[in-house]
Amino acid sequence: MTFDERQLREVEANEAWLAEFASPRPDPALVARVKAAARYAADEQWLGEASTPGPSSDKLAEIRTAVRAELAVSSERTVARWPGAAVYRLAGVFAAAAMIALAVGVIHFVPAGRQPTAVAVVQPEELFIEALEAVLDETEPQLLAIEEALSTMESASGGFGNLLMDSGPDTDLNEIDEEIDALGAKLFETS
Repeated sequence: MTFDERQLREVEANEAWLAEFASPRPDPALVARVKAAARYAADEQWLGEASTPGPSSDKLAEIRTAVRAELAVSSERTVARWPGAAVYRLAGVFAAAAMIALAVGVIHFVPAGRQPTAVAVVQPEELFIEALEAVLDETEPQLLAIEEALSTMESASGGFGNLLMDSGPDTDLNEIDEEIDALGAKLFETS
């Protein structure tokens, strides 16, 4: 195909117009994957063309004969070394049968319908009362000694128990509170 001058100028103008645009570059990771895939395909093709050598039929027959001879010798050694090997193998079978018979015997001799014995239920309150009585029995001499010491102190001090009983706990606290308020007021008046 031949172009005249006008067509050639038009093609050159279009090429110049396209050169203004940046052409996209492929991702480097994508390029690396495509190269690896092409290399793998070429390697597979090369390996497919090569022939795999196999052993000759004479060598295979020789190997089979040697393996069979070794197996025959090893089985003869086992039988010759220990004549009771067959009895030993049967011992496992007899042991399993004995365990099955034992299990059947145990199941057979367990009485059917036997219920477990009932356990007496004790209420927690009863347990607490029993524990309290046990503690009081153990500590009764100590409690009597403390009570006696308190009565001795009361008589020696002139009956402080009666004083406390007559005044009540709130009276003493109210008096202390009033004294604190009075001290606070005096402190702030002088400042």
